[in-house]
Amino acid sequence: MPQTDDVRISVLEVNMTNIAKDIADIKTDIKAIVVQINKQPSLEAEILALKSEILEIKKSSNLWKWLAPTLTAIFTAGVTFLFLQYLQSGK
Repeated sequence: MPQTDDVRISVLEVNMTNIAKDIADIKTDIKAIVVQINKQPSLEAEILALKSEILEIKKSSNLWKWLAPTLTAIFTAGVTFLFLQYLQSGK
């Protein structure tokens, strides 16, 4: 049974109303997403902060870079000396 023009217009009106509501919901969601993105700290600022922290760590570890091998060499020389003294004493 074919629909009359009045029924078809009513169906189209309901569909248009539903579409308008869906578009309004989408706009609201997009605004919420934009607000959330704007609240996020910028990645560029975070990258710069991390770079400065890495530089500080590199600067602070320079002492250990030469101190650790030096202490190891001193300890090894001391143990070697004591071992040689033990062997020479004949015990």
